[in-house]
Amino acid sequence: EGVRRNGDGTAETARRQLSGNRTRTAVTVIGMILSVAMITAVTTLITSLYDYGVRAARDARGNWYAKFGASNSTVMEKIASDERVSEIFYMRYDGCELIDPSMTSSKSYIAVSAVSSNFFENMELHLTAGRLPENGSEMVVPTGNSLKIGTTVTVNLGERMSNGCPLHRSSGIENGTFSSVKESWEPGNERTYIIVGTYKPNRFEKTSNPCYNYLTVIEGDTIAEANAGGRRADIFIRTYKPMDSFAVYDELTSRNFPLYANDSILADSETHSDLLRYYDINRLAPNTFVILGALALAVITVGSVLMISNAFMISASERRRQFGLLSSVGATAKQIRKCVFLEGMYLLAFSLPIGILLGIGTVGIGLGALRGLVLQVTGNKTVTFRLYVSALSLAVSALIGTVTVFISALRPAHFAAKSSAIDLVHRSTDDTRLPMRVVKVRSV
Repeated sequence: EGVRRNGDGTAETARRQLSGNRTRTAVTVIGMILSVAMITAVTTLITSLYDYGVRAARDARGNWYAKFGASNSTVMEKIASDERVSEIFYMRYDGCELIDPSMTSSKSYIAVSAVSSNFFENMELHLTAGRLPENGSEMVVPTGNSLKIGTTVTVNLGERMSNGCPLHRSSGIENGTFSSVKESWEPGNERTYIIVGTYKPNRFEKTSNPCYNYLTVIEGDTIAEANAGGRRADIFIRTYKPMDSFAVYDELTSRNFPLYANDSILADSETHSDLLRYYDINRLAPNTFVILGALALAVITVGSVLMISNAFMISASERRRQFGLLSSVGATAKQIRKCVFLEGMYLLAFSLPIGILLGIGTVGIGLGALRGLVLQVTGNKTVTFRLYVSALSLAVSALIGTVTVFISALRPAHFAAKSSAIDLVHRSTDDTRLPMRVVKVRSV
């Protein structure tokens, strides 16, 4: 019947051609599978490394975007009413007790801080034994402490003082060694707690912090209790859109917005730059892994186009007689081009899912093999390499694979449709001669 002018026979013709030469079809399918697998491997590796970076940043300092140090109730209420803020958690510094009068050890104080119930989860503080505190009379202590779970301790909640002003618990110790000023400690009220667990401090507890940080929980209304006794609390926030945290931070720390009492409070406020850089496209784009991934995708795409286009070109050259017969029975150049494109799409529909699965599996095996090496280098058992497949990486792989096949079929489709029916029939009686460029690429 030939190829119908309404295009209904084009798809059937393409399917018959693919089944007619199964060896050529199999070779082309293998090439497409390998191409898609390599593309998927690159995109999956990039997303897996991105996921590792985000989890490592959260584990090191917590899952927050901005911190406002020593905040009063006015700041808390302002933040709580901000529609851009999605999560808030608090840490109220209750006081400290001097345990090394010489102030020469790295940890000369015991500091007690009360935190909101969602603090532990968001700060990525991992319990090493016991449980989390459930009320203000229970606490957890850092791992390695000599105190045992179940022990009752009494802490004198005093103040570190320098020149008549209180120092924050995280302020570096002033023992007169590196400065002319030596801090002092003023006793306060005593309070008794029960040790219910131990936790592993993250990097947020800086090495310069001279205090062992014992943590209890804020009871009652969080905002009201965070400022109980005239004390101030550190506020940590996340916003629905990560980049909005910069705007919130700038507004609340601006000197035109008088919520803070002095520069020392401003100095204790910051944004989580290690985490936010993964959400800022302007900072993520120059990332070395992204650049290398883009270059790898470019090389793979160009190589795939050359390989698949060559396979299509050979197929088109070997089928000149057939294209001549199709033209003689009324097939238009557009229909012949469509036939070549449909062949590519049919092959892609079969190759795409297999290639994606092969690429994901290859990366999964590779990351699994590297997991032990990364653990030896970082010593971090909490955050390790893992396979992370996102919808975006799959979509990019499928898109690049489809575009690659389309571009590969352009020249063969034009080659098959450019000559007249008489010319094609005449040339098909001769030995099939491939274009010189195709012969060269075919050998490769």
